[in-house]
Amino acid sequence: PFCLIVFAYVLVMFGIGGLSSVILYYAEDRAGLGSIDIALLILEAVLVTPLTAFLALRIIMPSLGLTRTNAFLTAASAAGSICVGLVPRHSIVLLIIFLTLFFVGYATFPLANGHLASQIPISSQGRFQGQLYALTVAFTLSGQELALKLYDYEPRAPFISTAIAGFTSSILFIIAGEIVSSITHDSDDDLYEGEEDEEQQHRKLLSDTSKNYLLDDRPNPTT
Repeated sequence: PFCLIVFAYVLVMFGIGGLSSVILYYAEDRAGLGSIDIALLILEAVLVTPLTAFLALRIIMPSLGLTRTNAFLTAASAAGSICVGLVPRHSIVLLIIFLTLFFVGYATFPLANGHLASQIPISSQGRFQGQLYALTVAFTLSGQELALKLYDYEPRAPFISTAIAGFTSSILFIIAGEIVSSITHDSDDDLYEGEEDEEQQHRKLLSDTSKNYLLDDRPNPTT
């Protein structure tokens, strides 16, 4: 499941990170936003990410778990991406609402990165972070290149490709969560069976002790 989570993580970067190369052009072209409006959109993305991560840690994660929380966030972001691509021209309010939903996906990065880092020994943290950063950059640049080419072909196409990447990543997070749950369940079963074996050995020991005690209490026939 560790490799699966890593792949889901970089796939999110491929979609969301790639779309960042065209989303501001799209907002300017689709809704007629000026430089100040675009700067406010960037500020919105900066604010939504930590706020979503905080709420996810406090509210969503305790009930869904980490992998399902990431799956939920990436699916919500993918849905927001589709909605942004379908926004009619000059619909500024709808564009801002759906972009806010899209920006929710950015919260996946600190959540997934923190979980992955916690699985690595301290002595290997530097190597792991370097490799993960290299993968992140490679997938982000590839996503940006694809998004730019798709944007030249059809301005709405990058939002569809980002949604596909997001939903795929969400499914991978769910699969990883199920694998972790099954492993944990099997470990609990093994522990429970071990406790039963220990209890049976304890009962056998008590039984043998009581038998020896009864044998010792029998009268000696030579006396």
